[in-house]
This record gives sequence, C-alpha cells and structure tokens, in this order.
Amino acid sequence: MLLGLALIAGPLLVAVVDAAIQIRGQTRASEELVLEGVQTARLSQSLFADIDSLKRRGQLYQLLGRPDLRVRYRESDQILAAART
Repeated sequence: MLLGLALIAGPLLVAVVDAAIQIRGQTRASEELVLEGVQTARLSQSLFADIDSLKRRGQLYQLLGRPDLRVRYRESDQILAAART
C-alpha cells in the first residue's frame, strides 16, 4: 500500500518542484523585462526632450538670426546625433 502511494506521490512531488523552479525562472525573466521597459521609457522621454530643445533652438535662431544661437543649435544637434548612435 505504501509502495503504491510512493509510486504515485513521487512523480507528483518531482512535478511540483520542477514547476516551482520554472516559475522562479519566469519571475526573474519578467523582472528583467520590466526593468528594460522602464529604462526604454526613460530614454525615450529624454530623447523627445532633447528633440524639443533642438527644435526650439532652431526656431529661436530663425526668429532672431543671431550667430551664437546657430552655434548652440549645431552643438545640440551633434550631441543628439552622438546620443542616437
């Protein structure tokens, strides 16, 4: 009787332990994906802010026509181009 119970319970116990290990691995992978998503969102927001700043500098230069604004625009453009690569 006990031998029959052990034959049934043994594989079930192994399956439960294996499932727990797989769930733990899935949890780690999910955490990594969430962290990557948060980092991507932050970088996207930073990129959009840099693009807006660049656009404002360009519009300000067009409006005022001052050479120093053109230099700042080019510097911002180079920084943004370097950040994209």
